[in-house]
This record gives sequence, structure tokens and C-alpha cells, in this order.
Amino acid sequence: MLADLVDADGVLPYIAPGVVFEGDDVGKWRWRQQEPGTWAQLLPEQRERLTALGIRSAALPLTGATPAELPASPGDAA
Repeated sequence: MLADLVDADGVLPYIAPGVVFEGDDVGKWRWRQQEPGTWAQLLPEQRERLTALGIRSAALPLTGATPAELPASPGDAA
């Protein structure tokens, strides 16, 4: 469904929550996919397809740290 919305230049346009297609809120679904908990439940093939559309996980900061190296909360880093 999202692949049909990709622009001719290969970019997925912004889709706000509340945009409904055939009864499904595709905007809400689109933004939920990059939430850390949802992204973790996707199969590798699903992640690859979403990444190809420009949707990436918001799970990790761009520090290069692995999840095991990240503090559990801001107070733990001190």
C-alpha cells in the first residue's frame, strides 16, 4: 500500500495520522512502524521494505552504541 504512494523520485511523502485508505488509518500505521517496540517485532524482510521506503526505526540514537551499551535512563548515565 505505501509503495503505491512513493513519488516518482522514490520518496515517500509525509503521511499524517488520520489519513485513511480503504478504512485503514495508513498515517497512524506508518508512524507506528518506526516506534522501537513495533520495529523490534518486525521481520527482517519487513524492516528492509520499510527502509527502502525511507522509514527507519527511531529505536537507537545515532551514537553508534549498541543497546547493551546505552544507559537504561538518563540518571544511569551519571
